[in-house]
Amino acid sequence: MIGKYHQGLTLEKWASYGTDGMIGNIGSDISRAISARAKNDELHYRASVNRAIELIEMTAEVLRKSATPWRAKEMECLRELVLGVEDSSMIDPDGLEYADNYCMEFALRAQKTFIANHS
Repeated sequence: MIGKYHQGLTLEKWASYGTDGMIGNIGSDISRAISARAKNDELHYRASVNRAIELIEMTAEVLRKSATPWRAKEMECLRELVLGVEDSSMIDPDGLEYADNYCMEFALRAQKTFIANHS
């Protein structure tokens, strides 16, 4: 699988980021979607959601083949949460914020690991 929205991104390259890095990067696109939604910028909102979904799907595929295949189920739940934001009948209207908070923990861990390995 090669990314449609993240051109040139292969599963091998994506897997090299590690679980924390992959989920942290998903959070970046979710955060962009939240910002675009706050500005009523439909074009950038949809683009950010589409990029996040692509990364979630790529992450699930990587995790299915990893030492922690059960984590792929977490990605499936995250995907449904992000996609559910598009559904007006969704019970939790703050799904993107929840997803953003979930991803932030991974992003912070990835950043700490990067700093520790490059200092």
